[in-house]
Amino acid sequence: MFIAYLLLKYCYCYYFVYIWTRFKQNTYNMYQDNIKNLYGKASNKKELTLLLAQTFNMNPLSVKNHWLSGFYQVPEKHQDRCIRIMQNFIKVESELLTH
Repeated sequence: MFIAYLLLKYCYCYYFVYIWTRFKQNTYNMYQDNIKNLYGKASNKKELTLLLAQTFNMNPLSVKNHWLSGFYQVPEKHQDRCIRIMQNFIKVESELLTH
């Protein structure tokens, strides 16, 4: 009986870890897709890259090569802020272009 209890507890923990991992991966993919789409919408990609580099105190080439090319690998701790900056940049950019 005790062995069955331990086995059930192990399966429950394994299932929880599996579900949590899948959830985190889907969330991470959602952020990557969002960053990729926002970067594609920006008309002045150079200015956006410079703004992100200045905000996160990084080299602009590092931001361009690591965050905004190919795999869009923005670290998790910066993803929310990066998306907000990109959204605001695109909003201001579109307002300037329409006026």
